[in-house]
Amino acid sequence: MALAASYPQGTPMLAADVFAGQVAVITEANDPIGQAIAAELSRGGAKVVPLEVDVRDAAAVKRAFDAIEAANGPISILVNHFANRADAPVEVMSVEAWQDITHRVLDGTFNTCRELGLRRIADGRPATVVNGGTPYDITGGAGRAAAVAAGAGVMNLTKSLAVEWAPYDIRVNGIAPGYVAGSEAGPVSEGDLAVTVPGGRLCEPHEVAWFVAYMCCPFAAYLTGHTFVLDGASWQRPGRSPPLFEPIRDRYDAALKG
Repeated sequence: MALAASYPQGTPMLAADVFAGQVAVITEANDPIGQAIAAELSRGGAKVVPLEVDVRDAAAVKRAFDAIEAANGPISILVNHFANRADAPVEVMSVEAWQDITHRVLDGTFNTCRELGLRRIADGRPATVVNGGTPYDITGGAGRAAAVAAGAGVMNLTKSLAVEWAPYDIRVNGIAPGYVAGSEAGPVSEGDLAVTVPGGRLCEPHEVAWFVAYMCCPFAAYLTGHTFVLDGASWQRPGRSPPLFEPIRDRYDAALKG
């Protein structure tokens, strides 16, 4: 048995014009989750633009926002989504790899949020931000030290910005999906992952997108400062059905051998 299947992709959740006239920017929009978020916001009437710059570079982010707003109008929705990367133990991770991930996820989120905040505070327009993450940002995750360290910082940045920017009608929330179909970068098959989830299946990309759309819509006007875990009750695994422990280095070495 498993949790019921979601409604089919493309099923309307909100009114077709709920985001009419709004401009939405999404980072790393080319993986299944990013594509689903872009499609859902577009379905609600938003003009969706992938942010195709190095978000670690604050000056490049500013130039990109200038160009996007010149062509489309003020940005009112920002989704900081970062695609999954392959696992690696710390002892084989280079300093450059650590810095690439932490700068991209944490510094990149800061740069895009700050740029949006500067603009909307200056012109008095409302805005919403959704920062992506994973449940491992809360628990820690073997083999994902760089990503979860950065993600934990993003979760606390989300809380801090929500307090700072609520007076300006800028809402900041986060979403932390568990295993998502088509988006897992590790060596374990999706079928093997699904049987570890109490819900009995993986999350679908469009289920993440529906939640993001809700957080950005007027029905969530009083919602800010929260990061929501969407993982089919996987947080219950340690107490209910603990998996056999496998050192991350063993898994990493096995993956290298093919």
